[in-house]
Amino acid sequence: MGAAKQSSWIVGTILLSAVILLGTWFLLAKPVYDTAQETEAQAVEQDNKNDTERKKIAVLKKQFEEIDVYRAQLAELRAQIPMTLDQAQLQRELSDIADEHDVVIASLSLSASTEVTLGGDSGTTTTDPGTDEPGAAEAAPAPAATPGVGVTGMYAVPVSIELQGEYKDVMAFVDDLQTTEERLMLVLGLTGNAMEDTEENAGLPARKAGDLSLVLSGQVYVLEDKFDTAQYAPAAEVPTELPKPKSGANPLTVVK
Repeated sequence: MGAAKQSSWIVGTILLSAVILLGTWFLLAKPVYDTAQETEAQAVEQDNKNDTERKKIAVLKKQFEEIDVYRAQLAELRAQIPMTLDQAQLQRELSDIADEHDVVIASLSLSASTEVTLGGDSGTTTTDPGTDEPGAAEAAPAPAATPGVGVTGMYAVPVSIELQGEYKDVMAFVDDLQTTEERLMLVLGLTGNAMEDTEENAGLPARKAGDLSLVLSGQVYVLEDKFDTAQYAPAAEVPTELPKPKSGANPLTVVK
């Protein structure tokens, strides 16, 4: 009987010890263990991030070694699309090309700038091909126009140039304007007419029959500095109609 009681106490003690150990594990040891594992995982993740950043820094260091090359490229791009219009410089560049090819610039005019936009669709009208009967084709509804995306700080300045000279010289001017001129100019249209014999007039030299008078229309571009955003903003629209007095009012009264 005494041995049975002793065995029961031993078994109970063992079970109690096991419960205490399990309780200690779940309440104390396991949270610490989980925290340690989480910390280790964070450390591994941070090491991976550090490796990635070190690789990025190595690439940036290599690129910085070529900073002079990038600066030269930037200077070339700024010559093509300057930060200011500098109309006087544009006139000098055009005059140099004209002198080189014995061409006279009869007139040069620049219009108000507009912001450059990319993409966009004005919509088109199509006809319904579903019938062969004459006059039965109907215009399908035009799709809604899709507005373009403006290029912040970049403006197109319309330019019109009237040239006079021999045909080959004028064409050489147009070619150089698009291939050798530092400033980028997009030619949009050419309108030419054969000239007749004319004497020197209004500062323009005499011309012989067969010489070419060519009006070139195009655009030059300005990409303003991001710290100077107002210089080439499009001008505000001017109302096309004058204000009218109210019906019955004295027409000589100032409209407020």
